[in-house]
Amino acid sequence: MIKTLTFKYSGINSIILNNPQCVDPLNHYSKELQKINKKRTKTEEDILHRYDLEVSAKLYWHDNKVVIPTTWITASVCKVSHKLAKIAKAEIRSGFFPISDFVALEYPGSNKVKNKQDIIGNSEFRWLFPTKQGQVKVMKAFPMFENWSFSVGVEFDDSIIDEETLVRVAEYGARFNGFGDFRPTYGRASLGVT
Repeated sequence: MIKTLTFKYSGINSIILNNPQCVDPLNHYSKELQKINKKRTKTEEDILHRYDLEVSAKLYWHDNKVVIPTTWITASVCKVSHKLAKIAKAEIRSGFFPISDFVALEYPGSNKVKNKQDIIGNSEFRWLFPTKQGQVKVMKAFPMFENWSFSVGVEFDDSIIDEETLVRVAEYGARFNGFGDFRPTYGRASLGVT
C-alpha cells in the first residue's frame, strides 16, 4: 500500500550547491565563463565577475527561491538501502518517491531573498575554494548556506520498505552521506519525520 510521510532535514553543517548545468558548452553561463577564462591576464574585475557567474550557475533556482532537487533524497535513500535493509537500488527506486521535483531551501535570511542577485551579491552565501584543474589550482566560488533545512513529502510502498526501515535508511543517508557538493564533509543533516 502507498503511504506518505514528510521528511524535515536540518543541516548539521553547511551545504554547498553545485548545479551541473555548466557541463553543457552551449549553456549561457558556460559561454560567459569561457570568455573570462580565455583571457591570459585577468583583472580583479574579471575575477569578481567570474565568481558571480559561478555562484549564479551553481545555484538551484526555481520560483524565485533557492531550491533542492528531490533527486538528492532519492539518491541518498537508494545509496544506503541495500547496506542497511538489504533492499536493492532498483527495488527501492520503484517504491520510494518524493512528491515534488524541487523543495525550497530554508536558511537565515531566506525570507528576504527576492531575486537571484540577493544571493549572488551577498558574501554570506559565497564560499571560495581552490579546485584542481590539470596541474594547477584555481579558486572557484560556490553558493553555501549555513543553518539550512528543507521539508519534502514522500510516498513509499510499504510492501517494499516499511516506515520504520525507510526512516532509518533516510536518516543514515542524511547523516553520513549528506547532500550537495563536497559531501560528507559538507551537507550532512539530521532527519525529523511527520
